[in-house]
Amino acid sequence: MLHGYTSVNLGDDLFFRIIAERYPDVDFYICSTHNYAAIIRRPNLHWIKWSFVDRVGQRLWKNRYTPLSIVSKRWDAIVCIGGSIFIEVGASGSCGTVEHLLQYKKHFPHTPIHIVGSNFGPARTTTFQQRVAELFRVVDAVCLRDSYSYQLFNDNPCVTYAADIVFKLRYTAMPRQEELVGISLIDLGNRPALKHFQIRYETCLRRLITHMLRQGRRVRLFSFCRSEQDLIAIEHIRSHFDAQEQQRIEVVAYEGDIDAMLAALSEVGVLYATRYHAAILGLLMRIPVVPILYSDKMKYALADIGYPGEVADIRLLDDASDLSAVEPVVLGREKIAQLVASAQTQFHHIDKLLA
Repeated sequence: MLHGYTSVNLGDDLFFRIIAERYPDVDFYICSTHNYAAIIRRPNLHWIKWSFVDRVGQRLWKNRYTPLSIVSKRWDAIVCIGGSIFIEVGASGSCGTVEHLLQYKKHFPHTPIHIVGSNFGPARTTTFQQRVAELFRVVDAVCLRDSYSYQLFNDNPCVTYAADIVFKLRYTAMPRQEELVGISLIDLGNRPALKHFQIRYETCLRRLITHMLRQGRRVRLFSFCRSEQDLIAIEHIRSHFDAQEQQRIEVVAYEGDIDAMLAALSEVGVLYATRYHAAILGLLMRIPVVPILYSDKMKYALADIGYPGEVADIRLLDDASDLSAVEPVVLGREKIAQLVASAQTQFHHIDKLLA
């Protein structure tokens, strides 16, 4: 069974695709409201539909409910594969992933459970960190994606870390269009900790787009996840431009077609990346990248990579901030090869399990 973020988000869907491709002789199952068999399109990945009964159970018991279709099946292993899945939320300091995995351990006490590709935080309390540490002690193996997260739990020999799984992605690149500017953005309005930065962030993006249009370039705005309202932010920014300008501002929205999205990304001449995996994909594809941080997870990942350039940070933008003045960076082929090799070890324990 695969457990992860199943809201048609490009970064997480790449995780599902990569693991299905890595183990073509293993049958993987995802329980979700979305048809992930149609999204991933690999014969060994199967969809378990989230039923009406499951929706009622989730509403009544929230993260302590396990779908009947999961409980009724005998699993050889459970793999939790996701990025920012250990975030402290709400006044109670809860986290859905922690509760789900503890429920799986309760229902399937002898089934191996592996966690791969994740980071820890943001977190507010040491109590939450202790709760995650408790979870890590009862699962079989954990591989985190940054050294900051790893150092918080490195007293546990079952915890390791390696580069992000997406560095293992196989893709087909399209010819680069140097005059095409790519911008990956997010909506801050539905993020309580960031919503007060929204006006300044969108103002800086509009200023960047205006600068690029005046240079005679075209702009491509990327939505990685509809349910997280990327498209709302895009349309809000785009509405500030006149009809003639809008003809040179293209919108590319991920709706489940991974190949089309990767092709559209690979074409850009430069990429301003707010989405974490926009930055990772841009670096992997050797596109000149300007990372725009909205949380520390990208800062920690870039530090591990040894990213040599300047970054922008949504939390530090002011009225004078000029994103076009930040120099884009392309990673060398040797560095990319090192990251690909490191990402390979995310699956070390699963390789041993399946062997």
